[in-house]
Amino acid sequence: MRSDGKAVMVRPMPMKLDEIVEETRQLPADVVAELIGRILLERHGGIEPEIEEAWKSEIERRIEEI
Repeated sequence: MRSDGKAVMVRPMPMKLDEIVEETRQLPADVVAELIGRILLERHGGIEPEIEEAWKSEIERRIEEI
């Protein structure tokens, strides 16, 4: 609060890249993988349906080879 009694909004300082990397070192691998996926989707949008279908078919083909 200010001296006049009014509330003040305090914004936290943004994390530096090194701090973010250090924080992720403490997370389980699956959580880091999800975080990376979510960042990629946020920055680059979703996967085009044709590409997703092509990968799905390729994955199924490779599984059948095993």
